[in-house]
Amino acid sequence: MLETSSRRKLLLIAPFPYGAQSGQGGATACYNALRLLASRFDIGVVVFSSTNDTDKASIKNMQALASMVITVPFSVPKSRVLKAKLTGLFTRTPEHAAYFDQASMVQAIAQAESQFRPDWVMTQFPQMAQFLPHCHTPLRIMDVQDAFSVSWFRRANIRKNWAFRVYAYRQWLNWVHHEKALYAQASEVWTLSDQDSWGLKAFSPALPARTIGLPMKPPVHQPAQAASAPSQDIGFIASFGHKPNVEALSHLITQVIPLIGARLPDARFVIAGRSPPAHLVNAAPSNVHFMGYVDDLTDFYQGCRIIVAPLLSGGGLKIKVAEAMGHGKAIVATPLAVEGMNLIPDQDVIVASTPEAFADGIVRLMTNPVLRQGLETGARAVFAQQFDEQAWLNRAEAALLKLLPT
Repeated sequence: MLETSSRRKLLLIAPFPYGAQSGQGGATACYNALRLLASRFDIGVVVFSSTNDTDKASIKNMQALASMVITVPFSVPKSRVLKAKLTGLFTRTPEHAAYFDQASMVQAIAQAESQFRPDWVMTQFPQMAQFLPHCHTPLRIMDVQDAFSVSWFRRANIRKNWAFRVYAYRQWLNWVHHEKALYAQASEVWTLSDQDSWGLKAFSPALPARTIGLPMKPPVHQPAQAASAPSQDIGFIASFGHKPNVEALSHLITQVIPLIGARLPDARFVIAGRSPPAHLVNAAPSNVHFMGYVDDLTDFYQGCRIIVAPLLSGGGLKIKVAEAMGHGKAIVATPLAVEGMNLIPDQDVIVASTPEAFADGIVRLMTNPVLRQGLETGARAVFAQQFDEQAWLNRAEAALLKLLPT
């Protein structure tokens, strides 16, 4: 635990613990932000946590950076699942928010505010916005990370099953209501991308939203001119507890890989990340290898010739794409996967809107080393320009300090 000081105090309220070994996705972004903010502010944390080893390790990482960490036990028994689903169908509360509707978090926030006396309180992720009304600290920030109204609208539009589409549209409407009602209670709303800010303001034009962006830790090994990996591996890395990543994996396995076939007979697709769905693992062809969680991202990226990002839904900036760029990898991505990054097609990344174009992009990069090396150089340059940690920290600090009374 860091020693307390006279520095300004920021209290974070999070739906799950995040640490150095959290994996990919929002946990990576939040841990990077915590690490950076702790260098300039005194940090307190109130966080839901389960008893698994991953959460325990992440709590230790948080305790090493924060002056105070209060954990709130979290589990989802079948009774809570049923209640949340019914709540999502018959009320205006989104199902995912209902899982976190717990009085114990309200009590923990009150305890933290009393003991820590923060200058600002920041709730992270949309499901935690329900606790904004329970915060007594006047300066409150909503750290969106992923605008769920944007995500659910996209999910509804890509699924063909009518029952799911009805359910998804209902969740979209619930999230629009949830965000509109609760985000307005924040002094500021932080998003990762301009697209998420625009999506939120479409229903709440007066919302005090600003784009803060994404802090990414530079890879440990990032040579100026990295040689292409000698393998034939095509990599996709994601956390499969996040539904848009499951949809992306399904799209890759069922729509893209069958189109490659004899065009790349020696190619192997490597899928990294926790808990891929069993039905997709069983449906995958023999040239798809599931690695599970990987401890060392550098080893994973160096072992892949190219990286793919076949995302069809979701909001925010796609951390998996930023990570791959930082490791200097050539990438084939859907338009949504590179949204908000201002990338130039065929210079920084190959962008493909259809399964056929996606498969063609993979073949082009796997068989054209000049094109591949050009994209590797472009990816590293964009990463250095857009995801610099200190630039992000300066933006975040300026936004926080601007809220203080003069």
